[in-house]
Amino acid sequence: MPGCIQARTAYTLSAAPPVNPFATLPKPKAKMKTLNWAKVPNRTIGNSMWQTVPKDLLSPVPVDYDSLESLFAQKVTQRSAKTTVEKKKSVEEVNLLDGKRSLNINIGLKQLRKTNEEITELIKRGKAADVGTEQLRALMRIMPEEGEVAMVTSYEGPPEQLGEAEQYYLALSKVPSFQLRVELMLLEADFKPSMDSLRPQIKALVTSCEQILTSESLKQFLILVLQVGNFLNSGSYAGNAMGFRLSTLPKLIETRANKPRMTLLHYIVEVAETQNKVALEFAEDFKHIHDAAKISLDVLMADINNQSQTVTRLKTQSESAPAEVKKQFKDFLSSAERQVADLAIQMAELGRCQTRLAQHFCEEEDSFTVESCLRLFDGLIRKIEVVRQDNEKRHQDEERQKRREEEKKRAAAAAAAAATQEKAPSSSRGSKAPWRDEADGRTSPNSSSSELEDGLVDTLLAGIRRGEFRSVRRRKEKTDEPASPTDPVVKEKRRRHRRREPMFLLGRERERPNGNELR
Repeated sequence: MPGCIQARTAYTLSAAPPVNPFATLPKPKAKMKTLNWAKVPNRTIGNSMWQTVPKDLLSPVPVDYDSLESLFAQKVTQRSAKTTVEKKKSVEEVNLLDGKRSLNINIGLKQLRKTNEEITELIKRGKAADVGTEQLRALMRIMPEEGEVAMVTSYEGPPEQLGEAEQYYLALSKVPSFQLRVELMLLEADFKPSMDSLRPQIKALVTSCEQILTSESLKQFLILVLQVGNFLNSGSYAGNAMGFRLSTLPKLIETRANKPRMTLLHYIVEVAETQNKVALEFAEDFKHIHDAAKISLDVLMADINNQSQTVTRLKTQSESAPAEVKKQFKDFLSSAERQVADLAIQMAELGRCQTRLAQHFCEEEDSFTVESCLRLFDGLIRKIEVVRQDNEKRHQDEERQKRREEEKKRAAAAAAAAATQEKAPSSSRGSKAPWRDEADGRTSPNSSSSELEDGLVDTLLAGIRRGEFRSVRRRKEKTDEPASPTDPVVKEKRRRHRRREPMFLLGRERERPNGNELR
C-alpha cells in the first residue's frame, strides 16, 4: 500500500500542468482577429505531445509581431459616440466557441425569447407542457457538443466578459443532467401524438387483413375470374387451373376484347352484375382499404422501433441520473414502456395476419407483404368502379344505336308503303292514263310502261326541236324587262345577252380591231 501511494503521488506530480511559456509574449496594441480553435485544458495535457512545449520554446521561432499585427488586426471604423461605446464593449467580449457555432446558438436563443435563467429554470422543473414541443426542439438543436461545456467552464476570467453563447453554456453547466432532462421532456411532448398516429395505422392494417380473409364476396369474384379464365385457356397449358396468383388481377384490364373499349374485366363485371351481384359487394365493403393501402409498412416499423429504442435508452440513462430527475420522469417512462410493448404486440398480430394472407392466396410467404396485397386490391376496386361506368355508358350508347336503327327501319317501311300506294292507282288505270303524243301531245291509250317511257323521251326531244324551252326563257326575260322597249339601255342589254358579252361593258363604248364601234 505505501508503494501504491508513492506511485500515485509520483503520477500526480508528473501530470501537473506545466508553466505557460506564452505569458511573456508581447501584447498586440489593437484588437486582433481570433483563431477559433478548440483549446486543450492544461489539466488534460498529461503525457501528450503538448507536454514538451515549454522545453521546445526555449529557442522559439523568430516572429515579426508588428507585421503579424498589421496583417490580422481588426479594422476600426469611425462611428458615433454610442457606436463607440458598443464597440468598446464588444472588444471586451470573449468568444471561446467557433464563430459560426456561436452565431447559430445566438439565433436559437433569440427564437426562444427567454433569458438564460428562465431557460435553466424550465429545464429544472421538467414540465414539457410549460416549454412546448417546438421550443424543446430548438433547445436540442443548440445543445453543447463534446468539449464545449468543458471549454467554457475552464475559463478563468470574469463570466460577464463571455459572449452570449458562452454565457448560456455556462448557465447550462450548472443544471445537473441538463441534456437528459431536455431529451426526456421532448420525448414526453412527442410521445402521445406519435402513439395516436401509430395505433390507428396498425389497427387499419389488421382490420383490412381480417376483412379480406373473411370476405365471401371476394371469394365468389375470384371464382368467377377462375371460371372465365379456364374457358379462355381451354386446350392450352394454362387451362384447367384450380387457382391463380394475385398478380393475375391487374391483367384483367389488359386483356382486350374484340369490341372497342371493352376488356376482360368489363365482361366479368357485366356478368357479375347480371348473374351474381354478390360477387361485386366487396368493392363497396373494402372502401377503407384505400386509406390502409397508403400506409408504408417500413416507415411504420421504423417509427415504432425508434420510439422503443428512445424509451429504452432514456430509461437506462435516467437510472444513473440524480434522484430529482428519476422522480420527475419515473411515471412517464413506465407508461411509455407499457405503450411501446402494446405496439409490439399489435405488430406481431399484423405479422400473423400477413402469414395467413399468404397462405390464404397460396403466395410465397417470404416475398408476400400486407402492403402490396392491400395496394393490389385497392387498385382492383378503383378499376371496377371505372369499368361499371364504362359498361353503363356503353349500354346507353347501344340503346341509342338500336333506337336509331329501328327508326330507320320504320322510315324505310313507310317509304316503301307510300311507293306501293302510288304505283297501285297508276297500274289500275291501265289504258285510261293520259300520255302526250310526239306530234300533238295528246293521249295515247293502251300504252305499256316501256312505250310510255319512249313516248315521254320523244315528247321532250320534240319540244326541244320546236324551241319550247327557248321561248319559255325568252318569255321570262321579257317579263323582267322595263315597260319601254325603245329604252337604249334595254336595247343594249338585249344585244349583249344575245352575243353573251360581259355585263360590265353595258353603257360603255369600245372599238373593234377594224375601228368600228360596237353597237
